[in-house]
Amino acid sequence: MKGRERQRGFTLIELLVTVAIILVIVAVAIPSFTAARTAAGKTAAAASLRAVNTSEQLYSSNCFNSFSDTIVHMATNIAATPCTPFIGGATPTKMTQGQIGTLGDTALTSGSPSQKGGYVFTYIPAAADATTGAIPSWVMTAIPATPGATTQGLCIDSASGAIHADPIGTNTGANAAQLCTSPTL
Repeated sequence: MKGRERQRGFTLIELLVTVAIILVIVAVAIPSFTAARTAAGKTAAAASLRAVNTSEQLYSSNCFNSFSDTIVHMATNIAATPCTPFIGGATPTKMTQGQIGTLGDTALTSGSPSQKGGYVFTYIPAAADATTGAIPSWVMTAIPATPGATTQGLCIDSASGAIHADPIGTNTGANAAQLCTSPTL
């Protein structure tokens, strides 16, 4: 009688152990991937807020120390009259509308609120000065679009230019003033 010939290949136990090891690796990697994606979204939202701040500061320096009354005036393709609102009926002579504080991000300049990268951005100008019509300050918030998300709401204001983050991620954006008093990033 011939002895059994040994067959080549993997046993069922070896295959199950290999699959179990792969599943453990995947289970460890998914939370890390999610955390990295969340951090990337927060960084992108902060960068968008910084771009708005830079654009508004440029707008203000060319529009008689008034900020824009709407984020739409930061668009590069707007054909409206420059420096809205007019300050004392004057128009700027240094730059044209296409150069005044342009913010080339159409996702942000489409209106307020606008959504980009998992955040809802809301531009909130202060009330215009009764005498000059100038907009003295503004606030912009970036709140996670998904309710209950573990990401933080962000806020930037014209006074400090610093980005503030809700430390526990519970601010819904209903109180922008409270969010802008949170710790800075």
